[in-house]
Amino acid sequence: MSRRFGSSRLLQVLMTKVSTVCLFRLDADLGQIVWVSKEHKIRRFARIRYGYDARYNREHLRLAKEYQDRWLPIIYILDDNYKSLHLIAPDKETYQMWDHTLHDLHGMRQELMRGLRCGEMSQALWEKQYWKAADEEPDHKLSFNEIENLCRKLNINSNREDLLRLFKMCFARHLFSSRRKAVVSSSKRTRKSLLKARPEILIDRLYKTLRAAKDGIFDFGLFEKLMKGKQKSSTKTADLQILFNRYSRSTGQLAHPTDDTAYAHGLAETTSAVMTVDAFTSFLLSPDNSAFTDQHSDVWQDMTRPLSEYFISSSHSTYLVGHQLVGSSTTEGYIRALLHSCRSVELDIYDGDLERMIFHGKTLTTEVSLREVCQAVMKYGFSTSPYPIIISAEVHCSLPQKDRIAAIMTEEFGESLVRMPPEGLPKIEVLPSPEQLKDKILLKAKNQNLVRMDSMDSDG
Repeated sequence: MSRRFGSSRLLQVLMTKVSTVCLFRLDADLGQIVWVSKEHKIRRFARIRYGYDARYNREHLRLAKEYQDRWLPIIYILDDNYKSLHLIAPDKETYQMWDHTLHDLHGMRQELMRGLRCGEMSQALWEKQYWKAADEEPDHKLSFNEIENLCRKLNINSNREDLLRLFKMCFARHLFSSRRKAVVSSSKRTRKSLLKARPEILIDRLYKTLRAAKDGIFDFGLFEKLMKGKQKSSTKTADLQILFNRYSRSTGQLAHPTDDTAYAHGLAETTSAVMTVDAFTSFLLSPDNSAFTDQHSDVWQDMTRPLSEYFISSSHSTYLVGHQLVGSSTTEGYIRALLHSCRSVELDIYDGDLERMIFHGKTLTTEVSLREVCQAVMKYGFSTSPYPIIISAEVHCSLPQKDRIAAIMTEEFGESLVRMPPEGLPKIEVLPSPEQLKDKILLKAKNQNLVRMDSMDSDG
């Protein structure tokens, strides 16, 4: 990361007031933020708000505009639960320092989750995390007992005799302190290599066997033969070439292309490229070698059938974050659901003093503006899927307010909102398909006024 610093005291915001001063510290080794007072380690950042989104959080918490330029809203994951943290920096310099650092951390985590060209970074973070946890004293050295405990945590089920043999082997190679017989931190990589080289993994043996069939050279021809012959991959040769170049070593340098299309057009030199055993191992353990079949990496289902023939990922009380009776209504629920590819979200709409509001009726939940929700749906709705969004609305407003709902949705959704043309529609026999409704938003609601009028006519 670009910046290093120690601890900072930031103001935490709870509900509608600036609450307490909390101490936060950057752990640069593990790429995480430590909330010192609560002993929380924040490493999984879901989202970091800034600009317009930060303004919404401030207004939702009803804080003064003077805090806008020092506002740090963070959405993170702790124990598999989403948490929100709203902080205010004491000055502009501290704000910029934390803003840059948080975005660097978030970007790094996104790259790690994608698994592309991050093998060395991921390995380094992994080593530092487990090294720190295993070094109980801590003295930057691991005794045999500490190594034994570390192996148990990593599910390395070697018996004590084999582990002791590896320990002594490292000692014989001068990788241990002669005074304390403990592994020194500078030898972590070699120690890790010894532990990974277990007979049951067989990667090294497989690599040697494959290479022996090609005069000791693991080039693209051998890689293609492995993928199509043994792995039964249906990937095209050009795409396999891109994949091979991603992990291969050419003229003594690892190939880390910035543009994969360069390889597809023959712009990168590949004739002398070979794959080392470390690169081969990285490939086998990467998402590029996923157990899922090739056709399932993209949409492979028939998306041209009527919409009613599909199971649709749906969300109930989407606006709620927390308890059904006393929780907070916020756009965060919609953002979270849509980024997880949910295609049907719920709105419970009521009259408000100035705006139409969304909340759980007859409860103590807070309120969120309909317009803010529509803006969030429009911004995040098609980030992970182009297929239509269905808004399931329970409208508890008066008739004039319903006209206002239609106006808000028309303004915010624009051409994405499916509307009836002025001349009306013919009777629909079959619903459109998801393919026909790409990037569209459908509103589903019961018109109670029409239902009452129909029932009155039938009674008369």
